[in-house]
Amino acid sequence: MRYVADVEVVGLAIALVALVIALVALQRSRHGKRRDERGPAQRLTPDRKPAPAEGVHFELRPAGESLYRLKNVGTETAYDVKLRAHRLGKNASYDEFDAGDVDDIELTPKAEAERNVVEITWHERRDHTDRIHHKLLRVPQ
Repeated sequence: MRYVADVEVVGLAIALVALVIALVALQRSRHGKRRDERGPAQRLTPDRKPAPAEGVHFELRPAGESLYRLKNVGTETAYDVKLRAHRLGKNASYDEFDAGDVDDIELTPKAEAERNVVEITWHERRDHTDRIHHKLLRVPQ
């Protein structure tokens, strides 16, 4: 008799574990269905671009063989912008660099990757009364 009771307890325990697993699976499927109902515009996907960064933010991207695109991907205008790339054969100045503005610049990258750096300085105020902002951008290869 004791053996039969033990088998029944084990069977009950297995049934309870199976029930818990089924409830978890049901909850996950409901959550997935709700996520799908939100639509593609509300789901975060790897190819979706993040919102523009606040302030001034520069990016440097390849645009051709030795051509690179400097872009202000931020939300504010940069003033008195200086681009220094002495080792790469380019220096440039801009009175203003608005949010979304781009400039294609020709650079000659060196074999030593640590030398392929562009320095950018700018002000965020038109009258230049703020501190000078500074960023180093690595030239992508």
